[in-house]
Amino acid sequence: GEGGGGSAAARTGFPRGIGGLVLSGGTDWTTRLWAPGIKDTPLLTIVEPDYDYMCAVEWSPAHPTLFASASCGGKISLWNLAASLDEPLTGTDGLTLAGRTRPPNRLQWSGDGRRLGAASGGLAYVLGVAEEAARARPEEEGRMVHRLSSRGFTNQ
Repeated sequence: GEGGGGSAAARTGFPRGIGGLVLSGGTDWTTRLWAPGIKDTPLLTIVEPDYDYMCAVEWSPAHPTLFASASCGGKISLWNLAASLDEPLTGTDGLTLAGRTRPPNRLQWSGDGRRLGAASGGLAYVLGVAEEAARARPEEEGRMVHRLSSRGFTNQ
């Protein structure tokens, strides 16, 4: 498949959805959405606006279109691909971890998707996720597929 200009720093799989979706975050400032069962190239490539390496990406276990990404500069973003393929829910500034001295190197969701843990330099942070963002709606997976299809991203 296509690897882009850099290597993958983080990768996470997603057992549901079209083609078994996989996210990767790379040293080339990108987060990529892959569907290995559909095509060999990414369905979507998101470039970090601050041109920073992506250290971690992680799907929500409770929401089929929600994921978190962390840049090595310390910015954490929440994305709902049913809402937008271009803009994270957290805005372009994202969330920053107070007192962080090293890049976040691990993200982990709680089972219900209401909390997101982040590890950075031996410190652990727990971020609360608003119920409105954490709660999956039945139509969201279909809306994400429609957004990807309408831009031609799912074409072979």
